[in-house]
Amino acid sequence: MQKITLKKALIPIFVILGLIILLIMGEFLLARASDSYSLAKTTIRRSEVVANNVGSVSFVVLIGANYEMRPNSVSCAGLRFFVKGNRGSEIVAVLVRKENYQGAWDVYDLLDDRTSRDEKPCLATSGRPN
Repeated sequence: MQKITLKKALIPIFVILGLIILLIMGEFLLARASDSYSLAKTTIRRSEVVANNVGSVSFVVLIGANYEMRPNSVSCAGLRFFVKGNRGSEIVAVLVRKENYQGAWDVYDLLDDRTSRDEKPCLATSGRPN
């Protein structure tokens, strides 16, 4: 018969406790992310800039986020969403982004290769592209 020491008996308990803690943290982070995502989707659907470019919004999908610290201590952050909508009888697909989490949504039309505005806060502060 093999002797089980206290050390060997505690290892599975600590592993299980660690997994439970990771699960709880993951649920918390997922809830925070989904709240931010829902808020962003709502503001995109209500945005006049997006409505002027897309028409009625069918769906919104988060496709990326970035955060970068620049040498002059100006941070550049952004969210990017794929937005599909109907403008009249045509289907429109655009990339929507918001730089530095402020200002209006910048709509980049995937078909026309144009943006709804020329102002780029991240480029203006640092002088180099994302």
